[in-house]
Amino acid sequence: MKSIVIVGTPRSGTQRVHSAFGHAKVGSAWETDHENITISCFLAADVDDYNHRHRPYWDRHVDEVWHQTRHPLHCIVSMADVTPPSVWVWQHPITGLHPRNYRSRREFCAYFWARWNEECERRGPIWQYRVEDFERVWPEMWKRLDLGEAPEISPRSMELDRSSQREPMTWDELRSFGPTVHDNVRRLAEKYGYET
Repeated sequence: MKSIVIVGTPRSGTQRVHSAFGHAKVGSAWETDHENITISCFLAADVDDYNHRHRPYWDRHVDEVWHQTRHPLHCIVSMADVTPPSVWVWQHPITGLHPRNYRSRREFCAYFWARWNEECERRGPIWQYRVEDFERVWPEMWKRLDLGEAPEISPRSMELDRSSQREPMTWDELRSFGPTVHDNVRRLAEKYGYET
């Protein structure tokens, strides 16, 4: 079995992938270290401390890095509503971004979404996939891990957080944050295969 790291932004569905491997009886770790499959948004950064949850993985051999993306309009809203303040404190020295410098949490998270995906892309060798395509890429995951034929995926592991209590985000709202962040987010969204 190969050794891999899965990175993404917060709220990109990394816990969902960990759950899917668990249902399939394959060992993995979410936001902590594992000898084969380590899944964590924190590992996108090259620092010695990952939010006090696990030590650096990169001093060991890693066969592949997988970069998981989620549609920005869903991911940004979820980050703004759910991500704890400790994460924003931790990431500030890495990105230079801080919520107090923006008019709203959503505006800050739009800048962060683009910046953190760029951090993810610096890791390599990279295989990129969209969490929305999880069912389709599940067999490819098993192939890349040298695990043979993929078992049927659990319906529970297919669920993505889409709370109806959250006000949806639109491209017009993103545009209101200014052309720089709008253009950066849109460029990456198109690169990852999302319709804009």
